[in-house]
Amino acid sequence: YYTPIPNREKLSIVVGEPIDLPQIESPSEQEILHYHQIYYQRLRELFEKNKERCGFPQSTLDLV
Repeated sequence: YYTPIPNREKLSIVVGEPIDLPQIESPSEQEILHYHQIYYQRLRELFEKNKERCGFPQSTLDLV
């Protein structure tokens, strides 16, 4: 209750391991893309690891 998400469906929240990111004063485009790729990869791994347990065994994750 009291969340902006309607209570029509089961909601599962999983939290993965933190990603170590250095503090870069002025990151280059290449550095930004590098850490963006790491984030997306870890997100995919988290999804694949937990999708069956959360009730979505046949689902795929599409990141745009």
